[in-house]
Amino acid sequence: MVRPGWWEWSQGWVLLTVAAGLGGGVGALSAVWLSGAAAVAVGAATTVVLGAVSTRAVSLMDQRAQRRDALPEHLVAVRRTGRPRRVRELDDPIALGVHPAAVVERTDEQQPVVDRVPPYITRDIDEQLRSAVARGGFVLLTGDSTAGKTRAAYEAIRTLLPDHALFAPASRESVTTILPAVLEQRRCVVWLDDLERFLGSSGLTASTLVRMLGQGERQVLVLATMRSAEFDRYSVREQASLGGVQRDLWRAGRDIIELALVVALPRPWSPAELARARDYLDDPRIRTAWEQASRFGLAEVLAAGPELAQDWRNAWRPGAHPRGAALVAAAVDCRRAGLHTPIPIGVLAKLAEHYLTEREGPLLRPESVADALAWATTISHGTSSLLLPTSQPGCYLAFEYLIDLPGLDAILQTTWGTLIEYASPQQALDIGQTATERKQFPVAVAAYQKAVDGKVPDADIALASAVGFSGDPIEARQLLLSLLRDRERRVGPDSPVAFRIRHHLAFHTGFAVGADRAVELVDRLVTDQQRVLGPDHPDTLASRGWLAYWTGQTGDAPRAVELFTEVFKDQRRVLGSDHPDTMETRHELAWGIAEAGDRQRAIQLWTEVCADRERVQGVDHPNTLRTRYMIAVWVGATGESARAVALFRRLVQDRERILGASHHHTLVTRYNLIHFMTKSGDRANATRLFTELLADWDRVLGSGNLGAFIAHDSDLNALGLPPPKTPWGRRTLSEFLWTCKNLLGPDHYLTKETQQFLGPPPSLD
Repeated sequence: MVRPGWWEWSQGWVLLTVAAGLGGGVGALSAVWLSGAAAVAVGAATTVVLGAVSTRAVSLMDQRAQRRDALPEHLVAVRRTGRPRRVRELDDPIALGVHPAAVVERTDEQQPVVDRVPPYITRDIDEQLRSAVARGGFVLLTGDSTAGKTRAAYEAIRTLLPDHALFAPASRESVTTILPAVLEQRRCVVWLDDLERFLGSSGLTASTLVRMLGQGERQVLVLATMRSAEFDRYSVREQASLGGVQRDLWRAGRDIIELALVVALPRPWSPAELARARDYLDDPRIRTAWEQASRFGLAEVLAAGPELAQDWRNAWRPGAHPRGAALVAAAVDCRRAGLHTPIPIGVLAKLAEHYLTEREGPLLRPESVADALAWATTISHGTSSLLLPTSQPGCYLAFEYLIDLPGLDAILQTTWGTLIEYASPQQALDIGQTATERKQFPVAVAAYQKAVDGKVPDADIALASAVGFSGDPIEARQLLLSLLRDRERRVGPDSPVAFRIRHHLAFHTGFAVGADRAVELVDRLVTDQQRVLGPDHPDTLASRGWLAYWTGQTGDAPRAVELFTEVFKDQRRVLGSDHPDTMETRHELAWGIAEAGDRQRAIQLWTEVCADRERVQGVDHPNTLRTRYMIAVWVGATGESARAVALFRRLVQDRERILGASHHHTLVTRYNLIHFMTKSGDRANATRLFTELLADWDRVLGSGNLGAFIAHDSDLNALGLPPPKTPWGRRTLSEFLWTCKNLLGPDHYLTKETQQFLGPPPSLD
């Protein structure tokens, strides 16, 4: 059992007291009872013993002092004495992240009181949450921004655990710094508001979390909150849509989340909650929120989320607060780009220039930086501000509600560059991951390179893969071969990291050399994984799926169908029919069947997969939309261009609604709509839409070349670029060339570049 810090501290003082007492007592006795020589001998021996005791005492007290000195890094953790605060000592929930509401002044015991936190209204999930809090362990409260997560969590610990020590780390790195101090406490709460801020390189790991919680000998609660959008990134249903480094990072976060007891808090308030709110209508803030409950959740209105979002939109007008709006846009995009730490105003001001330039800044008559910051940080609607000050002087975070607003523009290329320049190596790794998820592969290369230069573990693997996705699979292959030799030498050929590199190597070899070589590499990987991990391990089954995929890319579609069918049967037996990996294999099996020539059977299978994905993953899940995409593509391939146009119109609408107009999946879907509009004879509208699409593509991705367009067409397979050396890749490029010729003309640069990239295409007329 870990000894609490007070024991070390008190033990040190006890030893010092005993040492002093013994020293005095032995000296007095030896002087009375012993001769001079004997007294000297006893005194010398006593000095040695007491010196050792004193040294031990000082050591124990120093250990305590060192752990105490580490505490001030944490947001609300310590008293002036160095001891952690108790939960009951923190009576200001705003300090823990609760969104303030409008100010109400009242009189309490003849004293005026400024109240920024309204009365707490019991939520339907309170009984479940408080039961979990009382048991201790790791509890994660999820919900939309401004749903009331932090307030519900705060009220739970104030009610149930008032005498527990409280640790609230302020940054990712400080999660590990507090570990020794946490281990000293018999009873404590570790508060992790916005859990995503503490995940990633140098942050919380599953092993650190397990050490914090202990084996039940201490009463420890790790209480975290997480926005639904972030929580969904770590849902098991996302695994099938990730590959390579993204899957590795997903697993690290997933390992932590799997340790949690998850409690979900809906944003809309239930009839029972609204009925309870009636008891508090004498509070003007609750009365106003209650009146808008048909449109918003009460907590959302109390935090003035909708009003603040409207203030941000209105601020872009000339003569309003355009530079202030640009500062807010910069802070929002920092979070969207993967930076969850407070950002210095100097960095935000530099980023703001990019947003002003994008909107013809001088014509907006922007105010000074000082005035912009004053406006953005001024409490509005009596509640919060668009930029939130933090415990780090001069550093700010965007108001949480703004981050998940629908319809936000794509992150500017100049913003990515500035953020990479500013970021630490660990933060650069996070930016690279986010850029990879957004298919911004050149950005990912730059970010991962900074992480590599900063010696962040395994960043070199992420860099090599990003190099391949950015359009240089040959270089990626060479980098991965070198990395494989290094890791096999250091950790062994059968290590997980070696297997991971071999997966990347096979994938990029398929691009660089050809599908036949990729098949050889994946076949050997499967053999080794079966030997080391076993035939039913999920990684082994996943590699078998890739073996089937690359077999299909060689042109041997019948054999690919056989392999996909075998994998599907084994995944259904091991993982279950509704597991995302199993459904993904069915999705790919349909592709193999289509490539083998039975297009109607493939469309029917995709239709069944789509129904199952809607049931299990939801109608708006990216995997569901991807299956709908394949149905539309192959309906068009059967010659039903008008039906394909109808399917793609609906898919464009849904992807714009769910993902936004600038998302790469939305842009790819718009291209396919245009392609089949051209096929159906509507060339005038198709030409207009194609011109708009190319302009949007150039704006979003920062590149007007063919490589950027094709590399980001991730609907065509799970990870990106369709290899032009495969039948599937050549057909995709040939169709793109056909569209360019018909809509842009044979002399357009994009037509010529596609022709050069592909070589003489087969006629598709």
